[in-house]
Parts: sequence; structure tokens; C-alpha cells
Amino acid sequence: MQDEGVIVIPGSAFGNGGEEFFRVSLTVSPERLREAAERAGRVLARLAVPEWSS
Repeated sequence: MQDEGVIVIPGSAFGNGGEEFFRVSLTVSPERLREAAERAGRVLARLAVPEWSS
């Protein structure tokens, strides 16, 4: 995520109920939020497991 300039915070920073989660701030303009979603999407696409055809 850092390579794309997207910052997230571990959910555990907000208490025990946040274990295994992360938080994203949505306190920006819709344009900036769209840009952040596109960046995060690129990161997730790189992490995705390739689908193998039968």
C-alpha cells in the first residue's frame, strides 16, 4: 500500500475488537477517495492469487 501512497491503520490500534481488521479514513473529497480506491485496487490486484484454468 505504501508504494501507492495509501495509508491504513491496524484495527488493533482501536481496541481488541479491531484485531484482524484495518481502518481507512474516508474524510476526504470524493475525488481523493476515488483516487485512493484506485490505488488500493492496484495493490490488491498485485496480491491476488492467479486463477488457473482447468
